[in-house]
Amino acid sequence: MNWLEDQGIAFEGISILDVGAASVGFTIPFAERGANVTVVEPSLPLVELMKKHIARITNGNVEVVSQPFENIDIQAKGWEKAFDLVFVSMCPVLDNGKV
Repeated sequence: MNWLEDQGIAFEGISILDVGAASVGFTIPFAERGANVTVVEPSLPLVELMKKHIARITNGNVEVVSQPFENIDIQAKGWEKAFDLVFVSMCPVLDNGKV
C-alpha cells in the first residue's frame, strides 16, 4: 500500500478491480481509503470469509464476483474501461496435491 501511495495513487473515489483477492489483504485497505473495489475470487470458502471481513468496511464499496476471472465476459459486464486500477495478486492453490 505504501508503495502505491508513494507512486501518487490516491484511493478516494477510484474504481479498483482486485483479481485473486483471497483473504482481502489489499481489498480492505483499498476500500478503507475510499475506493470502490470489485473483487474477483473463485474460491467459495474464501468468498464467505471475505464477506465477513468486508461487512466491517464503512468508507468504501466492495462488490464480490465469485467466479474465475478467465470465465468472466468482460464486455458483457461493461468492464473494458470500468476501472482506474487493476490489481492482480494471484497465488497458486493446491487442489488434490497439485498446483
